[in-house]
Amino acid sequence: MKNQEQEKTGCWRLQFVVDWTLLTAVAWVLFSPLVVVGGDLGGDDLWTPPEGVGRQLLLYGAIALIIGGFQSVGLRGVLERARWWVIATVGGTVLGVVAAFLWGRESWPEIMIWIGVPVALLQGLVLRPLVGSEWLGWLLKPLLLLLAAIPGFVLGFLVSVLATDALGNTSLVGSMVGFMLLFMPTGLFFGLLTGLLLVYLLDRGATSGKVGRP
Repeated sequence: MKNQEQEKTGCWRLQFVVDWTLLTAVAWVLFSPLVVVGGDLGGDDLWTPPEGVGRQLLLYGAIALIIGGFQSVGLRGVLERARWWVIATVGGTVLGVVAAFLWGRESWPEIMIWIGVPVALLQGLVLRPLVGSEWLGWLLKPLLLLLAAIPGFVLGFLVSVLATDALGNTSLVGSMVGFMLLFMPTGLFFGLLTGLLLVYLLDRGATSGKVGRP
């Protein structure tokens, strides 16, 4: 019986991480066309108020809605009300965009930190009923994003260059495919890292008496 329980636990962990990773990667692929249509996510000139800031709020908000929506699917067996994950993701993103506008957006890492911290904070509060004080570990998420982005964008750049060369640099299809491939590896790496962290936190919550596993 003990071996069966251990096997079931191990299968749950593996299935959750795989599902979470794929859902996160698909979300990163799907939001990439918004970047083509909406413009650069950075660039100081695109933040010029009021039009620029409003556009950034809409663009980042739409991205957060896609990511939060897909990830909430993976959390349905864990969170009783997975829609709160979507609300936390969008709300944290809006707060992050405002913070980046008010206090600095000089580089990509800086913008990711400004947005990543409030998102992780609000998402962590959603996880708190499941994992107790272990939710503070979710604040590592912005760091995991930076760790995923370094190899992710390097690999994505190489793959996207090959794809756009084959499809045509000036074609809309080539641009769309190129951006999708640019973001996909980062989505995969980020999904894997955060999925592993989530499993760890849920296991810790289950150990401390919380219901952290379905």
